[in-house]
Amino acid sequence: MACVAFILAAGKSSRMGTARSKIELPLGGRPLLEYVLDVASHWAGDEVYCVLSPEQEQVSIRAHRVIQPVAKGTGDAFKIAFQHALQRDSDFLLKDILVVLGDAPLLQVQDLAPLMALPEGSFGIMGMVPPDPGAYGRIKIENGHVSIVEARHASQEESAIPLCNTGVMRMKASLVYPFLSELTASGASECYLTDLVARVPDVCVIEGAWQNFLGINTRSEWSQAEGLLQQRFRQKAMEEGALLLAPETTFLSYDTQVARDVMLFAHTVLQPGVRLERGVRVLPFSVLQSCHIQEESSIGPFAHIREGSVLGAHTCIGNFVEVKHSTLESGSKAKHLSYLGDAQIGSGVTIGAGVITCNYDGHKKSKVTIGSGSFVGSNAALVAPIVLGENVTVGAGSILTQDVPDQTLALSRADQKNIALSQDSKHLKRKNRSLGG
Repeated sequence: MACVAFILAAGKSSRMGTARSKIELPLGGRPLLEYVLDVASHWAGDEVYCVLSPEQEQVSIRAHRVIQPVAKGTGDAFKIAFQHALQRDSDFLLKDILVVLGDAPLLQVQDLAPLMALPEGSFGIMGMVPPDPGAYGRIKIENGHVSIVEARHASQEESAIPLCNTGVMRMKASLVYPFLSELTASGASECYLTDLVARVPDVCVIEGAWQNFLGINTRSEWSQAEGLLQQRFRQKAMEEGALLLAPETTFLSYDTQVARDVMLFAHTVLQPGVRLERGVRVLPFSVLQSCHIQEESSIGPFAHIREGSVLGAHTCIGNFVEVKHSTLESGSKAKHLSYLGDAQIGSGVTIGAGVITCNYDGHKKSKVTIGSGSFVGSNAALVAPIVLGENVTVGAGSILTQDVPDQTLALSRADQKNIALSQDSKHLKRKNRSLGG
């Protein structure tokens, strides 16, 4: 079955009260619209037309861009997309059209399987029975004839109908082509695509799970959608073999990859681009983004692994350690209070407490290289660019600005001075505040 998809996404997002269009807002680590594009692309391949407003022209999309100059409703948006596809594709009238709304990120491919399984040329719509129908249009069926009544125009009797419109439809392009001229603005100066349903005979209604068809119009609905997506992400992670000790406090992303026996402790956040191999442990209050953690490594608690970082097998990053754009090879560890940025660290390296790689001079980033088997003492500062060879020992408190050859002890300290205090020294007359002085 040849199919094209129309995504209607030109709404003004006025109820969201945000500076950006709601389809750009992040949800589960990616723009809201991307979820809808995934579903549309599954059924229509490259033949996806996304209707946007002039204010959304800068929105990045992987679909044919169609601009609705003036917001005149879904019917007008549909007609504009129809004409665009008709001009672009000589076989368009032979194809089916899948219509989806751009603000329904919970939609999944399998939700549309019954609709797409209808015989070719059928006109089908997806319905749902939400607990609070609110502003959803009601699907009215009388003597086999189907129509959709917009909530604002529904009578009291019609408002009581539980079956609601999801905005998802499938139709033959040639079937609806003759009715396009009948899609005109109503008294409210808005043209509804739902008016098309009443004009077509033999409409098939398929009921889907209401949670998956929720539209995002308010901040509250956005939060609800994020919560539902997180439930899906957590369930997928557990099915892949991860252990989530407090799932409701663990936040994942749409592309999180976890292997068997990964353990995610309470209050952990995995932002986009995270891959965790077998047996990795992420301890509480740790944040990971765009990184690859290899098997049996331990992260946290209170660790921050940032973009471009690769941690080898059996590495250990401890509390209050930040790693950014760095590689640690197998068995290396930094357990306390350190910053490792733009660093290449070999295997079996120990990074002491308070160690800092000084990778930025105010103009450019430079690299720190530490050879395998080295030991960097506490409170050391490594000023990039610098290379420490293998099996190097850096004395605690050192500030290094020059390369260090293999098997060398490097020290950089001012001489210590011990000065005896006279009996009248102010240093001997400090108040003991622990005793209330």
